[in-house]
Amino acid sequence: MCNSSDTKIANSPGIQQFITDCNFNLGQMFQFGYGVERDSKLSVKYYKRAAMMGKHVKAYQKCGDYYYSINDKRSAMTFYRKAAELGDL
Repeated sequence: MCNSSDTKIANSPGIQQFITDCNFNLGQMFQFGYGVERDSKLSVKYYKRAAMMGKHVKAYQKCGDYYYSINDKRSAMTFYRKAAELGDL
């Protein structure tokens, strides 16, 4: 059973960043096959989650790289632009 203090903890910036980083790390695991079979679709799923949850610059880059690799330049540029807006040059 969750109480109001549990909700406050779950919504704290530190916890949100932790969850964002976990999603990014899952993306890395599936991209490179660390302990799991390589799966580019699953990796980009987790990179997108990290990007959207916490404005994770590297996650936006990874999403851009994925879409570029499948020749979807429009989507790639969307993610690269967002990474640039967040400070990645």
